[in-house]
This record gives sequence, C-alpha cells and structure tokens, in this order.
Amino acid sequence: MDGALSNTASILLPVVGAIGGIIVPVTIYVAINNGALLAMTGWTIPVSTVIAFALGILVLFGSRVPLTLKVFLVSVAIFDDIAVIVIIAVFYTNDISNTALSIAVCCLLTLGVLNKRGVADTSTYFLVGMMMWVALLKSGVHATLAGVALVAFILMRLPSEPQRYPLKDLERYLHRVVAFVILPIFAF
Repeated sequence: MDGALSNTASILLPVVGAIGGIIVPVTIYVAINNGALLAMTGWTIPVSTVIAFALGILVLFGSRVPLTLKVFLVSVAIFDDIAVIVIIAVFYTNDISNTALSIAVCCLLTLGVLNKRGVADTSTYFLVGMMMWVALLKSGVHATLAGVALVAFILMRLPSEPQRYPLKDLERYLHRVVAFVILPIFAF
C-alpha cells in the first residue's frame, strides 16, 4: 500500500524468488528422500527459510548494503512466510472444527467492518485478532494465519487524518519486542 512494494511490478521479482525458494529446496528434499515414506512426510521442512537471519547479518553491514537488497530480502521473506503458513494450514491440519472456523470467519468479517468504518484504535483490532487466533487454534487450522489476516485489515492511514498511520504506529511499537525478545527466542 505504501513504499517500495506498493505496485505490482515491484512485487513480481520477490514473489518469483519466494516461489523458487520453496520449489528448489522441496525438490532437493524429495529427490534425496524418494522412497522413504516416513521421511517424505517432512517435505515442508526445507520450505521454512531462515531469511530473517540473513537480514540480521545484512543489517550488521549497515549502509554498505544497498537498501534495495534489504527490501528485496524482506519481500522474499514475507511472501515465503505467507506461503509456509498456507502450506502448514493445508497439509498439517488433521481435524477441523467447523464451529471454531465459523467464529474465525466472523472475526475476519468484523475486522473488515472495522477497516471499512475507519476504526483507528489498534487495541480493538488486537482484541478481535486474539479471538480469531484462539478460534483458528481450536479449529485445527494453523493459528498463525490469524496474524497475517489481522495486519491486512489494520488501517495504513486514516482518511480523516492523512498524517496518522495506525499500522506503522503498531509496527514501531512492536519493533523492540520483536527484535529483542521474539527473534532471540526464535533463534534459540
């Protein structure tokens, strides 16, 4: 919606890179493990990349790394992660609870209404998002889809106050928590 990836042409290369980053490792994995039925159940393991660590290393080099390379890697990471979340939801969901899934869909519709009405309060989105996360968790579908869906509905900017950016404010707020708590836990 804003910035280096705000048009379709700039998204094409990272999407192709992410698709290649999924297909090539899976092909290698399947070629190596062909015939081993138990091993073949792990075909999605190489799909999950550690591109966040590559970004961390790039950040250490600071301004010596071109911004376009950083944007490209972040873009590939985003599309790759979304694909991984969908793959997990589709291939690793055993039992689906229609009731919980219906609640998640209602939460999604509520987020759409909040967005259309121009609600800027991110805590309201957070509450609905938490309900959707629990519903998806209980439904049997991978709950990380809730996070992806949630940020898709938070307003980028307010129509009434074009200088106010609720989504960017939330990103700024969460940056330290993610950088100093979540990412180190993930690395560990």
